[in-house]
Amino acid sequence: MSNAATPCPPGIRLDGDKYAIEEVLGSGGLVYQVRHRLLGEERAIKEYLPSEIAVREGETVYARSGAHESDYQDGLDRFLKEAQQLVRFDGHPNIIRCRDYFEDNSTAYPRSFSGCCDYAQHDRERARYGAGGITPRFRLRPYRNAATRA
Repeated sequence: MSNAATPCPPGIRLDGDKYAIEEVLGSGGLVYQVRHRLLGEERAIKEYLPSEIAVREGETVYARSGAHESDYQDGLDRFLKEAQQLVRFDGHPNIIRCRDYFEDNSTAYPRSFSGCCDYAQHDRERARYGAGGITPRFRLRPYRNAATRA
């Protein structure tokens, strides 16, 4: 069994048929370009799929084994908590806008950073920080400190 994360194929619908996956944008954490089916807007959605402990079968994600179940659930809980915090920072000029998040297919998808951010914003971040989308640590330190005090 491969440890590589298997992305959802284009066309898969998420969040009660609200979003349709158009393409995979990144695989460090699976990031998809999706289209909101009613509004026609492009968004970026990140999926929780830690390939070391979880696997996708069809559209469903689950722990690789019973030994990984607790780690998978703990990670999913932290991922959802991070999404909640990102929603609270909505509108901050230095943090990717996260509108909301949802659970689907036994995994989680925050809309924006890992959830749902505006796709145009995702493009600006890639241009600013490179194709890897990694923000230099020194730029994040003040926000991390503020978030831990919140």
